[in-house]
Amino acid sequence: MRYQRYVLALSLSVLWFFPHSFSVFASKPIFYWVDKTIDAPLWKSLQSDFSSELKSLAAEKPTGPAPTLHRIARHQYFLLVIVEHKQGPTPTPESTYYYAFSYDLNTKKKSPVMKLGFDWKLIGTAYFAPFPMPDILFSRRDCNECEATTSLSAFQFDPNKNGWVLRTWNQIPTITIASELDHGDGSGLKYTAIFGLGDYNGDQFDDVLLWSCWYEPEQPLVEEKTTLCTIQNGVGKTIEITDPKQLKDLHKKLCEKNQDSVLCK
Repeated sequence: MRYQRYVLALSLSVLWFFPHSFSVFASKPIFYWVDKTIDAPLWKSLQSDFSSELKSLAAEKPTGPAPTLHRIARHQYFLLVIVEHKQGPTPTPESTYYYAFSYDLNTKKKSPVMKLGFDWKLIGTAYFAPFPMPDILFSRRDCNECEATTSLSAFQFDPNKNGWVLRTWNQIPTITIASELDHGDGSGLKYTAIFGLGDYNGDQFDDVLLWSCWYEPEQPLVEEKTTLCTIQNGVGKTIEITDPKQLKDLHKKLCEKNQDSVLCK
């Protein structure tokens, strides 16, 4: 039923938004990652189109290799462009800084989406709402060689803006899934969280379920919270779950893939 609903939404939305698109893109899926080898001419063209942005980013952090294109997602004429800038004389994946841009191939319009930070990792795609384009889910760290916070975010395609933007929940575009910061009260408590992606409220669309707390080894958990990040009437919401039976069931599902977490001990 869930995937039938996706197919129906896809068919209706594509016909509405791109009524003449099938003659041009009939052999391509509605969304795909551009292959640097197969789509070499496009990749080369984009490297040229982004030359001024790459030069500007290189000037901001002049050490290490020059910035370059890292990943490109394509939906019709609209691209999500991820730029990577390796840092320092001996760069590592953890020290590489990433940026995201939305780009219209027709108009050549570029829009910065987000300074992603360090250690950007693609998690996958998710259908949070009845729109044919999936969101692109990813994680990123806010700093390197520091007490970093790791966040979960999602790119979504906005047909009203003809471009890629960040999805928000309660107007916030990030979900904190890990942090090396302490509690701030001198207690030495550390933050930890586990999350799951799936349909947790029965609406046939994906949600992010987050179970978090502050803890110290061999001590009771502090500020334990379970939050559902979902879409209601097209708006991203975060809802704290407090029902004991529901919590037990949801925690059991989360622990199936996170057995080593302190939350599942």
